[in-house]
Amino acid sequence: MSRLFDRILTDDLGQYRIYGLSPGSYLVAAGAAAPGMIGLPEPVVQGATYFPGTGNVDEAQAVEVEIGQEVPVHFALAAVPLARVSGTILDSSGRPVVWRSVMLATRTESGLGTRTAATTRPDGTFDIPAVPPGKYTIEVAPLRTQPDDFEFASFPISVEGHDITDLMISMKVGATVTGRVIWEGSSPQPFATQRITPTTADGRMSAATPASGGGTVDAKGHFSLVGVHGTVVFHSSFVGRSEPWTLKAVRIGGTDITDIGYNVTSDIDGLEVVMTDRETRVSGTARGEGYQPAMDYVVVILPSEVKPGVNPTRFIHTARPDQQGRFQVKGLPTGRYVAAAVESLSSDGHHNPAFQKRVRSTAAPFTLTEGQQLVLDLQLMQ
Repeated sequence: MSRLFDRILTDDLGQYRIYGLSPGSYLVAAGAAAPGMIGLPEPVVQGATYFPGTGNVDEAQAVEVEIGQEVPVHFALAAVPLARVSGTILDSSGRPVVWRSVMLATRTESGLGTRTAATTRPDGTFDIPAVPPGKYTIEVAPLRTQPDDFEFASFPISVEGHDITDLMISMKVGATVTGRVIWEGSSPQPFATQRITPTTADGRMSAATPASGGGTVDAKGHFSLVGVHGTVVFHSSFVGRSEPWTLKAVRIGGTDITDIGYNVTSDIDGLEVVMTDRETRVSGTARGEGYQPAMDYVVVILPSEVKPGVNPTRFIHTARPDQQGRFQVKGLPTGRYVAAAVESLSSDGHHNPAFQKRVRSTAAPFTLTEGQQLVLDLQLMQ
């Protein structure tokens, strides 16, 4: 969860201390107007200098914080040249887009943040002041309050300390994706509403939401999505009980795109979403010092390795034990994993690269096959 921590003032020696942080990755930023500490991913702090001493958020380095650790972070303030970005947003018919939020997205080494930067005026113009150096994407999303609005804009810019003016950004209509759900198994199909939803392949839900409406699977297993654009990953979700059915694969033309995503540039007819009733299940217990059973802990399950181009979202899970001290994770995809039990973990601590590296270097890997039920006996990780 991204968050901006309370701003801390330096003392007369330029020193500061921020305490009570949860384990995780952080950007440290300082400036006369907006000193603070940012949990990743978090929007740019205007006019800030980022550790290790750069005004360019693309060059900022994350600081890793673990439980009980004190991390010294020293850097000098840099002169940051701020720029103004302005232009006009037009719809696909060439008309001004009025009173619409203009988002500014930027990527850091550990995440991607989006912030509302401006609002278009009645003539479609917008103005974003005080933009630090870096690579950004200007995004305008469809209006959620208008079901028939499927237009979006995504315009990359590179800011180098000089004003960028008179941009002309045109909205366009996303693609229509139609497909069907395939049920592999003998279990009764769930009596629940199923939706197929596209999200951006990097895992974030950006301002330019990939689809505006649609996605509900009908009685014949068909669905339609309107306004899809960019590289997306398709997910299945249910409103109501769906066990034991889980997502097995998403295919286009026989090619499995489940976790690698697909760059949607035109209409697609024939997306296949394959569901299986051979649900995997990982359960077990954890033990602490003296091999005594632990009753309060967090289990983290990670893929043993993350392959380039693969979205790891479906392969990462956390769980807490029940009153008997047993944990359970259901519906993991087939693959090779590692698991660890820790006494405590922040809500997003399992995404911390340093934590994941530590788990993968100490935990024994295991393999899950379709429908497999596996019992683990874990030792609390120190």
